[in-house]
Amino acid sequence: MDEFYYIPKVSMGDMEKCLNMESFLKFSDMIDADNTLTPDKKNFLKVLSTRFIIFKYEKLADFYATTDPVMQEWLEKLKCVIVDNDSAMKMDILSIGMIILT
Repeated sequence: MDEFYYIPKVSMGDMEKCLNMESFLKFSDMIDADNTLTPDKKNFLKVLSTRFIIFKYEKLADFYATTDPVMQEWLEKLKCVIVDNDSAMKMDILSIGMIILT
């Protein structure tokens, strides 16, 4: 398998550039405005509406490359970036991708 390395394009200090929250925030506001829903139902629907958050992985990679070690560790734990091929293989992240590609 060929290896590749990501070279950051810009210094990213702004985490908000890594996400597009527009649709999520629109749904969240609509849920808040619906007085027919109980607080539990509102919370449930808000969790479901997080599926509309768009992750900009190229910007996340730039952010990862320029952020502090604590944030880097969390981005790795949350699988926003895959840094170590051996670790990724152990967790079947890359092997699943390779099966799909073949």
